[in-house]
Amino acid sequence: YITHICGTNPQAKIPSPDSCHTYLDCSNVAAEEQTRAEFVDYLLECPYPDLFSSDTGQCQHFSFVSCRHRLEPKAPCDYFQYLQLYDCSSKNCTACTQHHPSCRGLSDGSHAVPGRKSVRMECKAQRTVNIIPCPDGYTFSSNSSSCVRS
Repeated sequence: YITHICGTNPQAKIPSPDSCHTYLDCSNVAAEEQTRAEFVDYLLECPYPDLFSSDTGQCQHFSFVSCRHRLEPKAPCDYFQYLQLYDCSSKNCTACTQHHPSCRGLSDGSHAVPGRKSVRMECKAQRTVNIIPCPDGYTFSSNSSSCVRS
């Protein structure tokens, strides 16, 4: 299917049918290799927290994209670019979420990072938009939504 589409339109960028942060880029595979190419050879991902717009054919800020029926990822670890950094096949591996906490289910604003008292995360539309360390000698207070002296 994809080789036929890309064979007739080698510059096409097609939304992934499954998820809103991935797309198929026909120009990602050289024309002479297209007969041997597989679906994953065309698959690319937008940088977090961007999503692929089926209207513009580009990665855009999540607030400008309507995913419609496609899965809309919100957490950093929903993106392959973060997951591939943490291959958790060994016992000593720390999960992706320990490094890149999620704002899924949280309101906009500052929130505590689970297990890290001296760090806060900024959330917008259930996305983690920033991780901010408190100054030395301070910890994050959920009550005041700010860093307070320890």
